[in-house]
Amino acid sequence: MTGFLWFVCILSLLGLILGWLLVARLAVVIDTDARLYLLQWQGVASARMVADGHVRLWVLGWTRTINPWQRETRPASAVPAKKAKSRRTGPRPSFRTLRRKGLAVLRSFRVHEFYVNLDTDNYLTNAYLYPVMGVLSGPNRRFRINFNGDLTVRLRMENRLYRIVLALLK
Repeated sequence: MTGFLWFVCILSLLGLILGWLLVARLAVVIDTDARLYLLQWQGVASARMVADGHVRLWVLGWTRTINPWQRETRPASAVPAKKAKSRRTGPRPSFRTLRRKGLAVLRSFRVHEFYVNLDTDNYLTNAYLYPVMGVLSGPNRRFRINFNGDLTVRLRMENRLYRIVLALLK
């Protein structure tokens, strides 16, 4: 009886953790004014662009700063021997299927804020774009044209893992 109770407790705990991972918020934040570039899975992991193009990773309390633009060099003796490529067996998904699934995943994101303040440095082009940007603006998206030389992009969108999984399964 005791062994079965432990089994049920461990299974329940794993179910709760899996359920929490499925409903934890995934957020993408881009703000060029504040120089904030953030990809976050709330409570699980985050990646933030910091000064000089470095990326600060945080995964369950473990933190590391990496430079994605720097190539990692290995000594010549540490280079592993190349293995023969194994051919993939089974049918490959078609381009149409990949595109459909990719668009379904993109549609599963909820855009909370999208703001673009644009200057093309050309008065005539700005004048042509001014009415277009007015038509494209909506409740959650704002497009502006300025003649001051400013360029600002603000994007805040969220998703949850279960919505991504459902989009892939459809």
